[in-house]
Order: sequence, then C-alpha cells, then structure tokens
Amino acid sequence: EPIPDYEQEAKDDAANLILEYFMDEIVDQLIDSGEASADINNDYDNGDGIFHETIVDRSYHLTDAAELLSQLYGNAEEDTGLWEGETNVDRIAEIQAAYTYGNAVWDEFNTLIMNINSLDIDDIKLETAIECLGYEPEDMDDYYVVIEKAEETSEYEEKLKERLVKEIKSFCE
Repeated sequence: EPIPDYEQEAKDDAANLILEYFMDEIVDQLIDSGEASADINNDYDNGDGIFHETIVDRSYHLTDAAELLSQLYGNAEEDTGLWEGETNVDRIAEIQAAYTYGNAVWDEFNTLIMNINSLDIDDIKLETAIECLGYEPEDMDDYYVVIEKAEETSEYEEKLKERLVKEIKSFCE
C-alpha cells in the first residue's frame, strides 16, 4: 500500500472545508466586509465542531501516526495537555498525530483564506454590476452609483455570489 502524502491530504481537506462547509459564509463575508475570516472557531457556524468531526477526530495506527508526524513535523502538536495522563506510547502518538494533522489543515485553510482575500472584491462587484446593467460608467467616480443601481436589480446579488463562488473554487482546485 502506498505511503499517504499527508501534506497533500491536508491541502485537500482544507479546500474541502471551504467547498463543502463554509462556502456560503465566506461569500457573505466577502460581500459584507470585503474579506473572509480564517477563524474557524468563532466566525463560522459550528466551525469548531465541523473541524473536529471532519479533520481532528480520526484514528491512526501507530505506523500511520509515525509517518504523519514525520511528514508534518512543521505542524507538530506540542500541547502535551492533550495526552496528559495517557501512558500508552502508541496512544500518545495517535493523539499527537490527530492534532498535528489538524494543525496542518488549519495552516492550509489560512493560506486559502489569505489567497481568497487577495481577490479585488471592488472590481468583482463593479464587473458584476456592469454585466447586470449592460453599460459601463462614464468614469470611475460613478463606481458606487453603478453598484447601487445594480443592487436594485433582481439578478445582481445572485450573479455576484456565483462569481465569488467561481473565484473561490479556483483557489481550491
């Protein structure tokens, strides 16, 4: 059986968190404040629960735990309180591996959010407004007027969300 590439798995799982669990909230954050939050625990509905259920709460056999810890040493969990009182060395390695993997996914999630936040939301809003209205402003001083007019149309919000989803997906593929 091939050795898992835990770094790639962490990247894939971080992208999956965005695509499967947090997409709508990220899009809303981008529209409302111009940037998405990387704080899974506080800024996403049941973010902490989802993160632990889908990422951290996995079991590893000792050999898998050792391989994971070897590959993801830069994300090694160092909070010994997580396995305090545990005397079985195999179990300690399994717990450390689970949280180390969680740290790696968390780092990848942060990187994806940083990339998503590099999007020029104002440009995307303006391009979407122009598409909805069918004309360009005569000069960029009319930028907000164009967006306000577009916001009055029925399709602007839906088209804006579709565009943001497409942009976000491009970072997750």
